[in-house]
Amino acid sequence: ASTEDANAKLETRVTLDTSSLAGAFYKSSEYENAIESLSLWLSRYQSRLQAEKQSTVEICNRMNETNPYFILRNYLIQEALDDLKLGDRTRMNALFKALQTPYDENEFTKPFFKLRPDWAKSRAGCSALSCSS
Repeated sequence: ASTEDANAKLETRVTLDTSSLAGAFYKSSEYENAIESLSLWLSRYQSRLQAEKQSTVEICNRMNETNPYFILRNYLIQEALDDLKLGDRTRMNALFKALQTPYDENEFTKPFFKLRPDWAKSRAGCSALSCSS
């Protein structure tokens, strides 16, 4: 595909439609409260993309090189530790594989691209951390 085709594909993904972001919120009410500010931000971002000297593909590639797709979260470690206590290394091995390519969306990182599960909201070390000195 040409650079123009790739740009067109990416530009259609950066639209004023915020519905694709709904899954990033834990509660639908949080999403509904954020729609106006998200729309405003997306509008400004779309204007910025159009003003850039680089193509949308180049910008996207640079962002993907800087921002990891996979971020190791405390609840993921807790799940692996719980499984290890039962003698199962499967989840820990999967985390190790994902950590080898954190900037790539692939078969190893995709399973971990999700919201924190409900059980982790109230479990120590998974919902919030405290630091004492």
